[in-house]
Formats: sequence, C-alpha cells, structure tokens
Amino acid sequence: MQISQHGNSLIVTFVVGIALVGCSPHEKGSGAGSSMSTAGSGSDLDSSNSPAPATATMSLAAAEAKARGILQRQIDATKAHDGSMKTMFTPDAVVFTHDKATTVDGVTFFGLADGGPDGVQTDKATIAKVLAGGNANVVWFYAEVATESTGPDGKGTGTTRVVEVATAAEQWRVVAASFGEAGELAPAGDNREIENATAADGPLAKLLGAPDLVGAQLAANAIVVGPKAATQGARSRDTLASWKLEPMNVYKRAREMRTATWGFAQANLDHHDKKYTDRLAGMIVAVPEADGRWSVVLAQYVGQ
Repeated sequence: MQISQHGNSLIVTFVVGIALVGCSPHEKGSGAGSSMSTAGSGSDLDSSNSPAPATATMSLAAAEAKARGILQRQIDATKAHDGSMKTMFTPDAVVFTHDKATTVDGVTFFGLADGGPDGVQTDKATIAKVLAGGNANVVWFYAEVATESTGPDGKGTGTTRVVEVATAAEQWRVVAASFGEAGELAPAGDNREIENATAADGPLAKLLGAPDLVGAQLAANAIVVGPKAATQGARSRDTLASWKLEPMNVYKRAREMRTATWGFAQANLDHHDKKYTDRLAGMIVAVPEADGRWSVVLAQYVGQ
C-alpha cells in the first residue's frame, strides 16, 4: 500500500502478522496460528472445500481494549524517539504514511507523538476514537489520535487517522499500516506498484479492486474507512456505496497475505472519474467462512 498526501492529508493503516510458517521472512514456528501464504502461492483459502477452522470471536469491547493497548504503546514509543516504534512492525510490513508507502524502515514520520516536518513538535497525543474487531488470532481497528503541537507558526491541533491489524502469532506486531489525516480524493501524479507486491490475481487482491463486491461481502460489524469518514456496523455498506468508488482497479499488483483465520490485501488503486484518475491507497482485511467465502471485516479507501 502506498501513503500519499492530499494537501495536509495523511493516512495510516496497520496489519500485524500471525503464525507465518513457511512464509519467509515471517517464519516463526510459534504454533500460535496457521501458516500464512501470499497470493499466487497455490494455497488460496477461498478455493478450498474444507471448512474454515473455528475461531473464537472477540467481543467489540475486548477488541477495542486490545487496540487501545497496541496504539498507546506506539504513541509512547514515538514520544521516546528511541527507534522502538519500528520494532512494533514485522520487517516486511508496508506502511502508508504522509508522503509514501514504504516498508517500516523507510518511515520518517508516523503522525503520533513524533513531531512533524518543518520543525513541528508534538506536545500531546491522545487516543480519541477506536472502532475495532477481532478474534483469538487477530485484531483490526480504526482509530483517531488527537494531537497538539508547537511549530514555527505557533500552536496547532490535528487528528491522525490510524488503521491497523495485529496478530497473536507475531506478538501483536504490525504487518500492514496506514497513518494520515482526512482529505478529499483528487487527481495525483503517476501511480506506482506497492512495495512487496505478491500477485494481481489473488482472491483478496481482486476483491480490493471492486468496492461494490466488497460492500456485498461486508461482515455485520465491518469497519469502513474512506477519505473523510469512518463507520462500523449497520451503516457500513451504505457508507461505502455513497463514496461511489467504481470504476476502480488495482495498479499492477497488490500485496496479499492469507492464513487459515484471516487475510489482507493492500494496493495502490486508480479510480477513474469522468475526466480524471484519482490515486488511492486501499486495504481490506477479511476472515474465511466455512463455505470458503471471504467475509470483509475492514475496508479502507483513502486518497494518496
């Protein structure tokens, strides 16, 4: 996934990986989950006739508590300025930030308590809102972090929007992420393929590029995150449809990973308007159903 800026807009999305057996460089052998596969690896879960493994669902309250704990540790780490923030991601995690989508070692600014460009210093960062879900193996969430800062032009405030997915097998480290502010979609420069791309034809990659199909496969408590709004639950399908994102396509290839109990896809996207092409960063998180279908639990479409 790529992070781009619409004016002052910055978007971040996180995903943390679980039990990545046989999937370098995540090979942990932790026994906490099942092996992860990348698109094109020959292990598409949606084509299997066997039922998905039973996985205990977290209550929304438990998922929110887990999400708040993960995010607060990240805020504390960025405030410390000691490099510990980057240890909270897996080495191949792709992070959308204010100016690019990159692996975590290339991130220069998260927008939490780590200050900002042009000499801006963050004085305070507070978790203001969390929408979350999860099961025994994974937690996904959207959050808003309110910041107060001091810079060359004086005092200021802002809100960093965070989307993350974290998993137990990676000790709740992040495998994919996005940090940014709300902003309108707008045409941008040339698009580019996301880093660590896997394949163009994985089941989740194909779903990501078709927002109308995503809407049809949203779970009951799904979270949707758009350029300016985010919601969870009964209104999610209508909210996603209201953004009118079709027609859309994944630019070249996506980054897709799947396990027996969860999966995600990230990509840079092209949204074709009447006269212009908007560039978007997109991600979906999904869990497999017993009949082999993927149920989307989080969908994010934001401007670059």
